[in-house]
Amino acid sequence: MRASFCVLALLGTLACGSESTSTSAATGAEAGGGSGGALAGGGGEGTGGAPADPSIRVLTWNLEHFPKTENTVAGIVSVLEQTKPDIVGVQEIDDLSQWEQLDQTLSEYGAITASSGDGFARVGLLYRQARVNLGEVETLFANDSYAFPRPVLKARVRSVENPEHDFVFGVVHLKATLDDESLARRRDACEKLDLWVRTAAQNGVDSEFVIAGDWNDQLTDSAQYNAFGPLLTLEGSSFLTLPLEQQGAFSYLPFESFIDHVFVFGDPTLGTSDAQVVAADEFVPLYEANVSDHLPVLATLRFAP
Repeated sequence: MRASFCVLALLGTLACGSESTSTSAATGAEAGGGSGGALAGGGGEGTGGAPADPSIRVLTWNLEHFPKTENTVAGIVSVLEQTKPDIVGVQEIDDLSQWEQLDQTLSEYGAITASSGDGFARVGLLYRQARVNLGEVETLFANDSYAFPRPVLKARVRSVENPEHDFVFGVVHLKATLDDESLARRRDACEKLDLWVRTAAQNGVDSEFVIAGDWNDQLTDSAQYNAFGPLLTLEGSSFLTLPLEQQGAFSYLPFESFIDHVFVFGDPTLGTSDAQVVAADEFVPLYEANVSDHLPVLATLRFAP
């Protein structure tokens, strides 16, 4: 169960058309803006006149049929307080009314969801309004249920403190299960994501992409079973989660497999970014029973000065 992101470069607009997305926190001309255990908070100005943190922290998190229990929201709040992500790509939002209540609970964050899903779940995102602005929000591939049973949610993300730092952000949740047809559908999705990124870059429309989510596959699978295809060889791109998987980390608890990934393309300095698995099961009581069978994956995006 996977996800992806895309961010566009307009500062002042939040194009949340009623046909493509729903918003639960902000609509209008502008929306404000290995396992590692607990993490230091991020963003904002340093003390003593220190410059603001130029990095952007991106979290991808499959919330397993949100909300899983009455204790789910408390677990989410605990993880966000520990990690302080600037943008969160979420998969498996089942109950939209509960999602809106979560948004009301998270005073620092706004919330957006894709316009549709597979009848059971959809993807969404949370954004820390003091740290990032969103623009050009839309649902992609909504009519391609073969490749994308959960359509991609895309937005342009721009840093509030460093407006020159912006990217297209996509949240993905690809087809699950290990049968041949499901693998073929994931391959089809990755080929279409590759075409989307390459076409936008070649046409000068967008140049920097971050795609995050539940891809439902491992990057290190052999060629016979590997779903990622051209995304693994696209010049100027990388999966920030590949080193973690190679080191034996995992994001999906039942099978201890790594299927939640963060893909980046464009700005060469994004290749110096990194990712880590957040060991939420070590500090959230009964994490798997109450919150999710996936661990959150946190990426720190670094840009050129």
